[in-house]
Amino acid sequence: MGPYDEFEVQELQRRYSLYTRAVSTASALHFTYKRKYLAAEWVGRLGWFMDLFTGIVGIILLYVLTREGNPTFPLIAHLSSLNPPDLAIILLVTSLISSFYGPKLRSRDYYNGGQELQELYDDVIDFIVVDLHSQEQDMGELHDKYIELNKIRHELNQTTPQLGGHWYKLIKLKQWYNQTAPWKEYSDWEPPEFNIGSPK
Repeated sequence: MGPYDEFEVQELQRRYSLYTRAVSTASALHFTYKRKYLAAEWVGRLGWFMDLFTGIVGIILLYVLTREGNPTFPLIAHLSSLNPPDLAIILLVTSLISSFYGPKLRSRDYYNGGQELQELYDDVIDFIVVDLHSQEQDMGELHDKYIELNKIRHELNQTTPQLGGHWYKLIKLKQWYNQTAPWKEYSDWEPPEFNIGSPK
């Protein structure tokens, strides 16, 4: 065991048991904050698309009401063939979706939730790399700190925006894409090593 000869085997086993629990927590946090960031990215894109689409429809409605003839741009020309009431209904629907779903605000909430979870993830990694390997901290202190980190995790799970199962499928699809696309660099998440010694 090298410099850790003074550790009794029983304490080494307890530390390794706490290590496996902390690694499980870190893995779950890593996956969850990545999922929050993915949701923030795509919901934010939806918000910008809806704003762009609403602006285009508004411009076309103004054009139809104030001008004669058809514009030459294909998409605008197609939409300008609609009657003003139809364009007004489209504007109303997109405005209602933006108001009730709030993609931009929701995207920010997802991103902030991801940041909070990533900060906790960093704390758990520090706990594994530094605290668990420190001879100055006894098992009681280590156990209490892990319990505190786990308590924060449960609190964040309650307070951060919840994601549906489709986001789980999307992040799995993104992982598969990153693994198979030759132009993408991909590596699986790997936990920090347990370097104190091998429990008997």
